[in-house]
Amino acid sequence: MKIFFPSDHCPELWQRQKIEQFVADLKQQSRTVAPQCHEVVSHTEAADIFVFATHVAGFDLFNSNFYFDLRHHRFVKQFPDRCFLWDDKDFPLPILPGLYASLHQRDFDSREHRSFCYSSATNPYIEEQVHHNDIQPDLLVSFVGSISSPIRARLFEIDFQRSDVFIQKSLNLWDGLLTDDRHQVLQIEYAKLLLRSRFVLCPRGNGVSSYRLFETMQAGRVPVILAKGWVFPEGCDWEKFSLRIDERQIDQLPQLLVQYEPQAQTMGALARKAWETWFDPAIRVHAIAELIQSIQQTCPQRSYFWRSWQQRLIIARYVSRHRKGQLQRQIHRQIGTLLSGITKSGH
Repeated sequence: MKIFFPSDHCPELWQRQKIEQFVADLKQQSRTVAPQCHEVVSHTEAADIFVFATHVAGFDLFNSNFYFDLRHHRFVKQFPDRCFLWDDKDFPLPILPGLYASLHQRDFDSREHRSFCYSSATNPYIEEQVHHNDIQPDLLVSFVGSISSPIRARLFEIDFQRSDVFIQKSLNLWDGLLTDDRHQVLQIEYAKLLLRSRFVLCPRGNGVSSYRLFETMQAGRVPVILAKGWVFPEGCDWEKFSLRIDERQIDQLPQLLVQYEPQAQTMGALARKAWETWFDPAIRVHAIAELIQSIQQTCPQRSYFWRSWQQRLIIARYVSRHRKGQLQRQIHRQIGTLLSGITKSGH
């Protein structure tokens, strides 16, 4: 299968350049893998499918017209059954069939959607530590991350009272507060922490997925998934190398994990194998093509006119949900302010 990644849907030059660099990197990485039954092409005439990428170009749902403009792209109009979306944003809009990192189960259509990984890695030092640092686990479980979801906030509140449980709040790496040198030090420290851990907590972040999950698999450790609504990617036998724990049970995490401690090494090795098979950047082109081929087998063929109406309904639903969420947050803040005022006046 020949894949073309369009960039002309990006309004800004820097966005188009990011996609072009991303495509060049994909080509370079895939050359290390044999056999090469799928490839990324540079000319539209040679393409079997067109894959639009989102996160790599820095798109944001409510700060750009990306999803709205994409509906009218020339390829979407001309080849409605050959266009797919690779969307790894926290709050994706599934206006096209394709691959999604954080599409909630309530919006997931198994005929048109496949769960997948993120288009980029946040820690380039994990692979280096895996191959050059023979660290033996001395921790039962660890987690380092920012407070980007209620489940994470709850984790930071709990005192597990065990020296082999390491839970630490971190700065948000996207907020620009870290210097490059400090950022590098923290990334290396985190890569080492992964190797020190038998299990690694992977709670959802802003979206239902998390970079922590794929980093843990890459490190050959057991991911403990705390993400209601996240859909497991196809291909991997997740039950053999990961644990999914109900968010209501996080108070009992150590007791639950100790039961699996004897299998941790075997499960970690299987996690690494699954990462190499499906999520390693070197096989990314192959994985994308295989997953999209599976979508083509299950996705009903639709005309551009039919899809256009479907997309309008999806966009309207998501905008309505977003506005409802904004209203609820405003009400909660106002109630909090009111209660605070009542408390102060009572004193």
